[in-house]
Amino acid sequence: MNEKQAHYINNVITSGKFLLNLINDILDLSKVEAGKIELMMERISIPVTIGETLILIKEKSSKHNVSIKQDIDPQIDFIEADKQRFKQILFNLLSNAVKFSKKEGGTVT
Repeated sequence: MNEKQAHYINNVITSGKFLLNLINDILDLSKVEAGKIELMMERISIPVTIGETLILIKEKSSKHNVSIKQDIDPQIDFIEADKQRFKQILFNLLSNAVKFSKKEGGTVT
């Protein structure tokens, strides 16, 4: 496979992942509106959960020349939440922050 083909394949994969996330978000939203979403509430560690989410966004942020800075209030350690939904919200916020950063890059805190 040459460089141009690899670039096209990468674009197809990236676009596919984007569309899958978009479809999943729409399905989740329709479940919320229908009152059919069940939250799995549990005690979650904020630093650990944020760290797990940052791993997911790391590649995208580096491609956009955006560094991610973690600044967590040390008094906030645990919360009661649906871990999957919390990570989904955080990922969407970080993804948008990276996507809409300046072309030259920057920092998201």
